[in-house]
Amino acid sequence: MRDQSFDIEASATCRNAKALLAQIKAHEKRASAGLWTGMDMELKALLDIRISELEARIEQAIAADGILVETAGILRSIPGGGPVVSAMLIADPSSRRYPQNRPQP
Repeated sequence: MRDQSFDIEASATCRNAKALLAQIKAHEKRASAGLWTGMDMELKALLDIRISELEARIEQAIAADGILVETAGILRSIPGGGPVVSAMLIADPSSRRYPQNRPQP
């Protein structure tokens, strides 16, 4: 016949092991959440840099064309029409505002 104290000890050990396993999983979950947060921050920083570079290139392209400079100025004078809105409207290929045969600078 088995010793009752052995059963109690085995049961306590099993409960402790389960509790420790739950704690380990919780720590792993928190650590991986921190990893994702760090990766998200790095990705956001890279995207912010790339967006800034693209915005600068768009501004340079507009600045190189006198008609686009004038158009951008008009669009930016509209309340709420900042550089992003004006660039989007200028770049819209479906726009029929600009004739295809306009003189090139």
